Amino acid sequence: MTISRISKVMLLALIETVLFFVAFFIVIFGVSYFQANLFLFTDFSVLSYSVGWEKVLMSIYLGCNALFMIFISLIVIELVLFILRTMVKSVLSTYRYLSLKSTDKADLVVKKVSLITLFKWMRINSTKRAIITYIVLIVVIFGFKFVSEQIMKASDFFIYRVYENKHLYTQTDDYDFTNAIESMDEYTLQISSSVGNIHLYQMKDQTQANFVYLYDETDQLASYSFIVDEIGKTITIVFNQSVYSYNEYSDTLRPQMELYLPEGLILNDVHLSIEVSGDIVVDYAGMNTLDIVAHDSEIYVSALNYVIENLSVDVESSKVRIQTRSLNVATIELNDSEATLTLGEIYNDLSIEVMNESQLYLYNVDVDDLTIHSSDSFLELREVYATTIIVHLNNDTFEHLNGSATDQPESYQIYQTESTVVLRGVESDS
Repeated sequence: MTISRISKVMLLALIETVLFFVAFFIVIFGVSYFQANLFLFTDFSVLSYSVGWEKVLMSIYLGCNALFMIFISLIVIELVLFILRTMVKSVLSTYRYLSLKSTDKADLVVKKVSLITLFKWMRINSTKRAIITYIVLIVVIFGFKFVSEQIMKASDFFIYRVYENKHLYTQTDDYDFTNAIESMDEYTLQISSSVGNIHLYQMKDQTQANFVYLYDETDQLASYSFIVDEIGKTITIVFNQSVYSYNEYSDTLRPQMELYLPEGLILNDVHLSIEVSGDIVVDYAGMNTLDIVAHDSEIYVSALNYVIENLSVDVESSKVRIQTRSLNVATIELNDSEATLTLGEIYNDLSIEVMNESQLYLYNVDVDDLTIHSSDSFLELREVYATTIIVHLNNDTFEHLNGSATDQPESYQIYQTESTVVLRGVESDS
């Protein structure tokens, strides 16, 4: 083989490698996007709660959301097919160069591998026309969505407001913590509600806190209590208490408490409680102890760039997602709940109790002592390393999968009754 032919083959290999990785990342993006937006199809169930024009407009609004997701998925597929066609054409071109043989038939077949061929039924038989069709359809989708959304906003349609979590009224309270920050005072924060949402953030480069209460009805405002005790160093917030049940899309939109605290304000203990239903978001915030007690709630905690020393979570019929960089001690209790926990390094103990068909996904944890008590549940541990592990199982499915088989616990005891245990990369003593 001559030098020119060798160069041609090497160039082909380089091009194919680059195109392969480009296609790979596009596929990863497409799959992730599709999975993240699958809820758009299940959201059509809210139409059963609406009537009349609200139902028509919500159908258009939800349909446009779903169609846009479908078109993005089609574009991703078309990009992947384009890259694959390019890869095959490069191979055929090199083959023609080396063998001096025609590849016209193969070229014709490769050219047809495209979603654009679907448009030929509509006399859209060129790449340019197909691209124009995509653009026109997307503009039409956005147009219908925009019009329907503006009408529902102007009319304060209830189902739309619940779907988008848009409240009618806002109560804002500001409080200056300059002196507390300069004195390095440590505050305790306590927020409780029967039905409501709690969102907690810390903001950089400010000394004033903003307490924003979103609500729909006057009795929700009447139940709102906001107290800052400078002597006792406490912040106490109570709202929407004495509510004993909640049905989404039937009952009044859940009120929402949003706290934007100065980053310089030291939070000692933070206690968040939802008795009946709601959601809790803690993001861009650090504290000594975070204590969450909730029922029928969605909970999201992210402290990858902040410090939470101690974590306590006790939930029932809830979904939990927590990401932390490090902890001192953590206690997790799940009752008929699902939790995805990425906790990082835990310097002392991690205690977990799981029951009543709960699902626990515990990832990337390095802890001193790990204790688990579980019954009638599913537990998956990945990249969880500990010095001492004690697991009690009763009618469970338990999986512990580690990538490093060299980092074994000093003691790993599993006590199980009628349970399925899968260990990979880790060995137990029993």
